[in-house]
Amino acid sequence: MKRLQARLRGVALVALGVMVAAGGARAQTPNPCFEPDNGTGTVTLPPAGCDYLSPDQFHMIADGLPPGTTIIMAPIHRNFICEQSTGGPCNSPGGPLGGEVENFNSTGVFRLSGTGVLSGWSRIVNVPLGVQIATGPRANGAPVQSFQTDMQRIQGSITGDPDFDLFEVVGGTANGFPSPGSTTLTRQPDGSYAVSSKFNVGYSIRFVGAAGGKLAGYAGTTTGTVTMATGNSGTQATATTNTTKK
Repeated sequence: MKRLQARLRGVALVALGVMVAAGGARAQTPNPCFEPDNGTGTVTLPPAGCDYLSPDQFHMIADGLPPGTTIIMAPIHRNFICEQSTGGPCNSPGGPLGGEVENFNSTGVFRLSGTGVLSGWSRIVNVPLGVQIATGPRANGAPVQSFQTDMQRIQGSITGDPDFDLFEVVGGTANGFPSPGSTTLTRQPDGSYAVSSKFNVGYSIRFVGAAGGKLAGYAGTTTGTVTMATGNSGTQATATTNTTKK
């Protein structure tokens, strides 16, 4: 265990050093999010036209790779589309927080870059995701509406990729990875709302390298927590990396 902890501290320092040398993990830049009033004095969530970013954080794969080698992943969560596969509405009242439950599909965009023996390798992987979010009650019509949220489920995978026989993402409270969050809606002069929202998402990423690809012969599972945010919350995340070998 001590050797594992020492290795993980080492690869974290290597990854951080590489990112600092490249100009930092990601500059803190505004990530504005505005949504129209849906006719009930609030907005429909998730905010379809906004991205959830991790401006100061990154996922990192360490397990299954040679010592001193990591895959750094800068994630973006976007393209929220109503899930109609069950024939029901995307937003249903109730749920564990007493507000509503949102079911939708989305895309996880992972910008990958390697360190160690993978130094110089970089690419983008798009993973289709199924997502469920629970929200707390809100005061429709109020100029400021703040309420709890929870990422219940977020999961998806790709197969048959040139580098990955499998790249699988699983997260959310219902999957055993606590993922609490919060959202604030602030009415604007034009009647729209500024959306400030963030989640501390617990996750597991499992990969199997594809024969003939850059990751051939490698496989592993990494767990951790990362803050995903949109709106004003997008500039307030605190940099942390939490990586555990499974």
